[in-house]
Amino acid sequence: MEELKVRLCNDIAMFFKKDIDLVLRNTDKSLFSEPFYLTAEELLYLYFHIKKNYNSSLTEEEILKGSFQNINSIYTLIL
Repeated sequence: MEELKVRLCNDIAMFFKKDIDLVLRNTDKSLFSEPFYLTAEELLYLYFHIKKNYNSSLTEEEILKGSFQNINSIYTLIL
């Protein structure tokens, strides 16, 4: 797995107090359902964290299209 994706997984694990192995095994799962169950508010915190720490220019349009639903899609956006 690429270093940037592992860094993103580590951030998510620490930020939401999830086991890193669980996060790494579920990068294709929705952040709204099992095993993450993030709320809209938590996803918003993640959005601002990514914009700040990954120098990403995520747009509202990308998020509304559903490109912020799982770790794989977020990773693709920040590349």
